Order: sequence, then C-alpha cells, then structure tokens
Amino acid sequence: MTRLYEWVSKASIKHKLMMVNFMMITVPLVTLTLVTVILLGIFRFGDPVQNRKWVMLFPSQINSLMVQMSMSSIYRAFADDDMGLSDLRIPISLLEVQGADVVVAKDGVVQYATQHTNGPELYERLLKLVRAEKNPTDGQVIITSDIIALDLLEWDGDQFHYIVESTHGWGIYSEGDIPFLTKSLTNESFEKQAMEAVVGAGILLFLIAIILQGLYLSQIVSSMILKPLESLQEAAQAIKRGDLNQTLQVDSNDELGETCAIFDTMRQELKNNVAHREQMEQQRRAMIAGISHDLATPLTAVKGFASAFKDGIVKTPEQQERYANRIVDRANVMESLIKQLSDFSKFEMSQVPLEMQRMDMNAYLHEFLAERKDLYAERNVHIRAHLLDDMAPHSSQVDLDPMQFERVLTNILENSLKYSPHGESTVDMILSVRGKSLVLTLGDYGNGVSDNEIDKLFDLFYRADAARTNVASGNGLGLAIVKQIVEAMGGTVYAMNRTTLDYTQTGFIIEIALPIV
Repeated sequence: MTRLYEWVSKASIKHKLMMVNFMMITVPLVTLTLVTVILLGIFRFGDPVQNRKWVMLFPSQINSLMVQMSMSSIYRAFADDDMGLSDLRIPISLLEVQGADVVVAKDGVVQYATQHTNGPELYERLLKLVRAEKNPTDGQVIITSDIIALDLLEWDGDQFHYIVESTHGWGIYSEGDIPFLTKSLTNESFEKQAMEAVVGAGILLFLIAIILQGLYLSQIVSSMILKPLESLQEAAQAIKRGDLNQTLQVDSNDELGETCAIFDTMRQELKNNVAHREQMEQQRRAMIAGISHDLATPLTAVKGFASAFKDGIVKTPEQQERYANRIVDRANVMESLIKQLSDFSKFEMSQVPLEMQRMDMNAYLHEFLAERKDLYAERNVHIRAHLLDDMAPHSSQVDLDPMQFERVLTNILENSLKYSPHGESTVDMILSVRGKSLVLTLGDYGNGVSDNEIDKLFDLFYRADAARTNVASGNGLGLAIVKQIVEAMGGTVYAMNRTTLDYTQTGFIIEIALPIV
C-alpha cells in the first residue's frame, strides 16, 4: 500500500486525475458485474431450495406466473406416454424455488424428493390428505381429465398444497410456505417485505459505499493537489510580509512539486539577493565614509599649508619650498586615491579591457624579480623566490594580462611593506601546482590580522587600521583591486594568517590560483 501511494504521488497531475476518473467509473462497474455474476451463478448452479429467499424478492405476479408455468409444464409432461423423471426437472425446480417441498412418485414408489426432505413421510402425509378430502372445500380446486387422474390445489394463508396424479401412475405431491402467494394475490407477507427491506438496505449500502469510495479517491487526489497549493500560498504570503526564511517543502514529484521547488529556489535566490544588497549597501556606506575620511585628511593638510602662506607665516624661501612640497605630496595622495577608486569602479563594471596572453608563469616571475627585486630590497622588502624551474615549461602556462598582473604583485608587496611592524618585510614568493591550477603564494612575517578580519580584507575601503590614522600608507583599495583583477582573469584569491599553517610564526599569506592551460 505504501509503495502504491509513493507511485501515485510521483505521477503527474494529469495521470492522477485520469486514474481517479477511471477508478470512479470502473470500480462500481466491476463490483456490479461481480454481484450480477454471483447472483446468476447462484440461480444457475445453486440448489433451488437455497434460492428461495432470493426468489422471494421477485414481484408477487412474477412468482404466481412461475407457479402457473410449473403446473402447465407438468400437464404437458403427463400428456407424453414416454414421460420420465427428467421431464419433470424444470417444473419441480420452479415449485421448489417458490418454497414448496416436492415428492415425485411412480406407482406408489417415491422417485424423487426435495433435498433435506423426508420423501416417504411427505408422500404418505399428502396421500392421506387426498384420501381424506374426497369433496372439495373452500380453498380447494380438484380437476380431473383423461390425462390427469387428480389435480388438487389448496392453500390456507401462506400454506400451500399442490397434488397432481396422472393416469399413467405418476404423481407429484408438494407442500410448503409460500410467502408471496395469498388467495387475493394483493397483499404480500411480512417475510417477503422484510426480505425486500434487507436487500434494499444492502443496495443502499452498496450505493453509499460507491459514493464514499469516490469521495475517498477525490480526497486523496485533492490532498495531493491542494496541500502543495496551500503550502505555496503560505510561502507566497510569507514573502509578501517580507519573511524570506520560510522554507517551502513539498513531498511531491509532479508538476506542483516541481513548481514548489522552483518557487523555493526563487525564494532562496531572493533572500541571497537581499542579503547581497544589504551587504553592498553596507559597503557603499563604508566606502563613502572611507572616501570622506581619506580625502578630508590630506585636504585638511593642504588647507593648513595654504593658510600658512596666506597668513604670512611662511616667510623664508626654505619654508616656502617645504610647505609647497607638502601641499604637492598631499595633492598626490588625493590624486592616487581618486585614481585607484576610478580603477576599482572600472574593474567592477568590467570596463577595463584585459589584454590576455598565454604565458609561462615561471618566466614571467623571473622577469618581474629581475626588474623589481633590488628596488624592493632598497625599500626593505626582501623577496625570497621558490619557483618551478625544474618543471616542464607547459606545466606553468596560464592566461593573464601581464600589465594588470604586475599591478596585483605590486599591490600585495606594497601592502606587506605598509603593515610591516618595523618598516621592513620579508616576503616568500612560492609557485606550485595544485590540481589543475597554478598557485602563487605570497607570505610575509608581520603581525598578520585577526581571524575576524580575514574575510573583509578584500572589501572596498577596508583597512586593518580601523582608526585610519595614516591615509598616506594605505586606503583600503589595494587588495580590493587585486581581487577584481584576479577574478577577471578567471582565477581566485584567498587570504590567511601564517599561524593557520605554522603556530610558531606570525605573518600574512595571500594565495592566487590561476587555471593551467
């Protein structure tokens, strides 16, 4: 039953409706056919005595006609000089099915008796009745002819006696209770009426069962259809209220189940979009605050230096040159900030065309170190390279924009220098293969950042220096631009503290993964 329910639940709505309509038509027809076949089998192959209760359901006129047919058949059989017991089988059955017990005798010897009936005893009793009633009385009909030696029909209420003897020695003797048969043939007995009531109640129960079966099947299909619709409606109302956390779960594989699954996927995507929008809004606010602060600091300095010129505080040529240089430096800071912000916006909106080239990463890094290693060493950034010189050249082939990737390396190295504890930094540059990606690892030995800040390092305008006291040393755009460039090249960038790999050392690690081609 459970497997059947699971199979039905997986069917489409169209098939479910077809199955229900089919069952609502076929189940009553099959049941009615079985009942009809059973009744026909009972009448055709059953014992006539056992069929009496069923025949009682026939209208009284039909039962009376059956008795008359039985009598007529007996008369025709007696007219045949070669008549045998088999010729009386049908009329005898008609009498038995009407409720009469029958005995057939030939020359005073019992040839046949109704089942479960003491034939000789019934024969003797009815024979005495014939001998005792020489003259007909009320309720008796006696007929004689050349063929019929004696024909007696007697009834008293429901009691029935029918005796017929032929001139050839055959005799049929019957008696019994025939509830349908009364002298007037107008009133039916209580037994017949009770039987009809019972059968009528049975038919009524059968019809009620068919109706209930239809309602049950309809209820099953309705629940399979309406329950997902109710869940879908509740989920839609929840979204209307602004609740995007209500999960829509429907255990159905039909069209409604698929629709509910798609709706829940839409709800999840909408929830993610709302969360992303809120995150972007927070980043926008942080960006505005960062821009305002990072522009206000050098702008305030420029204003102060300019006021010094205006107020005549700066008098000597040396002071004038020094103050002028400071104004230029602060203006350069603001210019750099605006340029980096513009670059970031262009990368975010995919407005920077990348000139992708297939290059050997080993060769590219060797060339970069040859040009920049000594320059960085002068600025106290010491690079220790561990490349893949012993590897086959094709194993380090990647697609990248050389100019923009140089910017990635520069931003990371500059970031390492800015946040070094003593103005000096050692950076390990390691190139390795991980699966189908070429991984470039850049790690220093500084103080690192807290674990709570790791995921925010690539956010726009985020700085580990929450107070943003030194704008010139960093503005929170460097690593955000790194992420934009690497992802635009089809790669990924990841940051971690060195303590994640080695608890004995501190520092900060950035990994860049590019697909090998």
